[in-house]
This record gives sequence, structure tokens and C-alpha cells, in this order.
Amino acid sequence: MRTLLTLLVFVLFSNTIQAQVNFENLSKVEQQEILAYLADISKIAYTRGYVAITPDGRLWDNQNYKPPKVFDNSVKYDGTPKTEFLFRSMKLLPETSKMYVYNGNTLIVNGVVDVRLEIKGQPMKMKVGRLETHIKTNGKWQMASGSGTFVEPPTPADNK
Repeated sequence: MRTLLTLLVFVLFSNTIQAQVNFENLSKVEQQEILAYLADISKIAYTRGYVAITPDGRLWDNQNYKPPKVFDNSVKYDGTPKTEFLFRSMKLLPETSKMYVYNGNTLIVNGVVDVRLEIKGQPMKMKVGRLETHIKTNGKWQMASGSGTFVEPPTPADNK
């Protein structure tokens, strides 16, 4: 009986451990799928219930968030004149990132991103610590939530 109970506890515990998979332990195909999805901000889809906290502390949700407009490989976030900006690029810095997949359909991304953007027509750059949750539904990843904290606040950038 003791052996059976030990085996049962081991099986239950091992299933819990396997629910979380470090990105590096995923198959190369799964890694490439996730990296391709994260690489192009103009193609990231958002869930209907998307919620985000911006680095300056604003809440973006379905009530006060307008979906981004995609054009010319850029993403435009409309808002008030004070909050409108245009993303040119967002690159996750690999040396700062940790990614985990839970149960094959939930991706947690934690790391620093190098962001190039325009605010009121002026090229800017910044680094933001990001924590994001992505959900895989019907075979496609969608961002469900995210939050950011300035690591380096926006400063003028050259056009390169």
C-alpha cells in the first residue's frame, strides 16, 4: 500500500512539474513559432479581454483602449494627443528574457525590450521591462495581458 501511495504522489507531482516548460526545452519548431510570433509587433493579435499597464501607469483595457492600427511595418496606438505614439520596432533582449509555456497554451514572457518609436513625429528610444501573458487559441497565439516598467525612459533617437 505504501508503494502504491508513493507512486501516486510521484505521478501527481511529476504532472505538476511538466505543466511548466522552459522555452529552451521546447522543440525547435515550437521555439521558432513563438519567436516568429513575438518578432513582428504588427502581427501580434490581442484577446477581446486584453488588459495592459503602460510604463507610465495607465490602464489599457477594452473600455479605454483602441486596437492598434498597422501600416508600413509600424503599429500606431491612438489615444489622447498625450498618449498617441507609433511603434517602429520592439526587440526582446535575449540576455534578459525568460519564457515559459504552461500546459501548451499559455506563454509567459518576462524580459527587457528595446523599443524604437515616434512620439509627436520625433524618433525616440526606450527600454522597458515587460511581463506578458499570451494564450494559444485555435492554434494561434494572442496577447492577453501585459505590463511594462521603464528601464530607460524615452529619449531622442537618431533615425537609424
